[in-house]
Parts: sequence; C-alpha cells; structure tokens
Amino acid sequence: VVTPGIFSNICDRTIEKYFSKENYYCIDGCPVYMIFDIDNFIRSFGTSDECKKALAEFRRKTVEAGFKGLHFQVVHWRNRVFNWLNDEDSQKGVKSAQMYEYLGVDSVTSYNWGCSADLDGDFNEVTDNYVNEIKKEEENLTVPFYPNISVGWDNNVRFNKFIPGVIYNNTPENFKTACEKIKDFADESMKKGRMTAPFITVNSWNEWTEGSYLQPDDLYGYGYLEAIREVFAEKRSVYRGLIMRILKDIPYGNHERHTIDIFIPDEVQNDSGVIFYIHGGGWTSYDKSVHHSDCEYFCSLGYICATTNY
Repeated sequence: VVTPGIFSNICDRTIEKYFSKENYYCIDGCPVYMIFDIDNFIRSFGTSDECKKALAEFRRKTVEAGFKGLHFQVVHWRNRVFNWLNDEDSQKGVKSAQMYEYLGVDSVTSYNWGCSADLDGDFNEVTDNYVNEIKKEEENLTVPFYPNISVGWDNNVRFNKFIPGVIYNNTPENFKTACEKIKDFADESMKKGRMTAPFITVNSWNEWTEGSYLQPDDLYGYGYLEAIREVFAEKRSVYRGLIMRILKDIPYGNHERHTIDIFIPDEVQNDSGVIFYIHGGGWTSYDKSVHHSDCEYFCSLGYICATTNY
C-alpha cells in the first residue's frame, strides 16, 4: 500500500522534476499525468476512497506550484466493472464511467488498440474495429477520449511457442491510412467540444518485442515516420528561395467544408499584413486550393495569407 507520505513525496518529485520543464505537455495549462493501470493505482491505496483523497492532494500541490490544475488521465481498458474492490469500498461494483467521475478523471486514452479492439488479423480491419469502438465509448463516457495509433502487434519473440494474436499487413501505406482515420476522429471530437487539445498517442517508438515501433528498420526503412510526417506535420514550402509554413484544413466551424489554409512566412514581423482569399465560383463550385499559388506569392513578400472553403 502506498502511504499518504510516500505518495506526497511522489507528487513533489513529479512536480519538481517533470511538470516544471518547459516542454512538459499540458492541456489548458494543466500538466497531463497518465496512469497505465487504474486498477493497480486504486489498489495501491487500499480503496477508491483513499485514492480519491490522494488525487485531491496531488491537484492541490500542482496548483500551489503555479499551474491551473492537474489533468489526470487514465488508460481506458474497455468498460470494466469494479467488482474486485473491497466490500467496504464505496465504489464497489461501479462501471468505468462512474469510477472516472468519482475520482475526477479528466480524460482517457489507450495504451494501444488492444484496449478497445482485438489485436489479431488484418491491420486495416483492426484499424476500423478500434475506431468504431472508441466512437461508441466516447458516447458512453463523460470525459474526453484521446485516441491512440498503434503500429502493429506480434509479441511472439517473448515466447518459446506460438501465441495467437498477430496483426499483419501493417505496411507504412496502411499505417498512413490509419493515421488519417484517427486524425479524423480527433478533429470531429474537437469540433463537438469533447477533446480540447489535438493530443494523440502512438504505440510505439521502439516496442520491438511487441511488433509495434516507429523506428526505421530493414523492412520499411523510415516508412512509418514518413507516414506520421505526411499526416500530422506542418507542410513547408519554398517559393523563390523563401521558406513558408502551410497549415492546411484547419476547421473553423461544424460543417465539413468549414476549413481554412494558412500560409505563414518563416520570419513573421509585428507589422506583417494579412491577405484573406474567398474563392469565386457562384457559391457552388471550386475550393480554397485555387488561391494556393497566390498565397505562396504574397507570402514570399512577407504577408500572412489565408484561403477558405465555405
């Protein structure tokens, strides 16, 4: 059991050594702290009631350190029932959504796709199964669901005999498609006001023994990393030797056509002008891409340019 004193020390060290770093990830000014196994986390305090007290102390310390609050996130392992809790525990028998509300969980995520779908079969089918399941789970939960992208799954290297549960056909091309589908889920969730940050986790950087890694190898080279870049990275362009950033398909409303592309000079001045293009077409044809060349030209002259769909 983690005593209040031990957990208090853990909180202090986490705030001092990690939350204080400039590059520590925050949502709405609150450092994100994710727990992999909510069951073991609760079990370490003895009861969910003591766990709730500990989290309140963690939040208090985080605020005292100068932050707006603590964003407490847990891995959502499907919709479980907490029947294993002691009989005297006030939350014995509740389901996941109720436990999250009781503890004050701010959001959930996945460690990998196995948290919501079976890790077995064709990669494209597993992708669709995961997306479909988290859409359902998002509707059943009262907290945001920040999605995950998994590269694959095969952990047989750990065993002397074959263990069923292997994902195949996880080529970089199919992985890129999966990234696009997860991005679509996240974009839609943000439009609906569920997710409040463009936060997506990836499993994994170097999980070689689970067959889920982004690092380059002899089979696909940099294929997975290139897929990540193509889907998520800022587009950059060079026009007449000048570098500019291009932010594409930024939503500004609820309709699927409510998107805007923004062209930003690499060196923005305080007095940089803004040119905003609304394309012609009688309100029935064409789209924002017809002004991309114009945006590149004026961006090369130092203007911030935007072109919109409607």
